[in-house]
Amino acid sequence: MKKIVYSTLAIALLAMTSCKKEEVIPPPTPTSNLSSYFSDNESNAIQTFTMDAAIAMNMTGNNGVKIYVPANSFVYGNGTQVTGTVTIELIEVLDVSAMVKMNKTTTSNGELLVSGGQIKISASQNSNEVYLAHSAAINVSIPTAVADPQMGLFTGNQTSDGDVVWTSSLQDTSQQDSIIITQDTTGGGGWSTYYNFDFDNDSLGWINCDYWWNSGQSLTSVTASLDTAYNTSNTACYLVFPNINSVAALYGTNVSGTFTASGIPVNTSATFVCISEIDDVYYSSFVTNTISTNHVENITMTETTLAAIETAIDNL
Repeated sequence: MKKIVYSTLAIALLAMTSCKKEEVIPPPTPTSNLSSYFSDNESNAIQTFTMDAAIAMNMTGNNGVKIYVPANSFVYGNGTQVTGTVTIELIEVLDVSAMVKMNKTTTSNGELLVSGGQIKISASQNSNEVYLAHSAAINVSIPTAVADPQMGLFTGNQTSDGDVVWTSSLQDTSQQDSIIITQDTTGGGGWSTYYNFDFDNDSLGWINCDYWWNSGQSLTSVTASLDTAYNTSNTACYLVFPNINSVAALYGTNVSGTFTASGIPVNTSATFVCISEIDDVYYSSFVTNTISTNHVENITMTETTLAAIETAIDNL
């Protein structure tokens, strides 16, 4: 009788076990901190100067940008004149390497800009923003090896992802400044030629010396095709044009591994720069090619180190 009971229990247990579905544990979702790489580079690029608001001051950035702030230039939000110490912050983004490292591209309305350098200026007191008085202007000089008389001013609004949307000052009635090419006769700072202009936006911010690149070539779309593991959450792709000091973003699409840009001149040389970080492992690709009509570049990402990536960016 006991044998019969035991046999019955064994059969029941076997039936229950066979009916139970095998539990499927999904793999962990890959993580990426790539966005912090760009924001950290921007934060680390901030240079800080302090001045007495009642006394004019000259400042020079690490890369040669010169700033002159007249006395009594700042007001509080209520319009009253600022007194005491003011903190000036400066970010210099003068070449394509800095543009890539800080995710600061140079396009306007989808068109490439020839860049003479972009900067950001901000002013504060006790961590509270102060503003330029309506009658005031900060004088800025951006160094250049070869002066280009076509340069004009573009003001920028930074987006949540760190990119900057550029607008020509000629399109903004409040910002119709012009650039004058000046020479430094003092021999200081290692530069002799500058793009000189007055910056009178009351909130200061981003400004760029540029002009639209009229290459004379027809324009086309460009696609970087990567493995589907690479997407907008873990990868950034750019088209770099060192000859005109310009960088365009290749934006992610609904298809993983596909990044595109439009308005790119054909028959021009560009370097595809793709950077990715997945689960603390870095990958990259640097490919130089001549742009063709409806260009598709097949990108092979290679595991690497952040140090190697930065060396490659510095060599663009």
